[in-house]
Amino acid sequence: MEALLSYQKSELINGVVYNMPPPSIKHERVQRRLTRIIGNFLLKKRCEVFSESQVKFDKETRAC
Repeated sequence: MEALLSYQKSELINGVVYNMPPPSIKHERVQRRLTRIIGNFLLKKRCEVFSESQVKFDKETRAC
């Protein structure tokens, strides 16, 4: 549980690190619902849904 309390999401944009605020409860509910809807649509298809992952665009810009 302590690891969750110290978790800080950040993004590197054009070489500058930005700490992101935690999502609201409403945001979490919407994200969960959309993930479920899209996941159900993609059943038995070659695509899949990831709700949280690291995205890297280049050396200067990424979401962690």
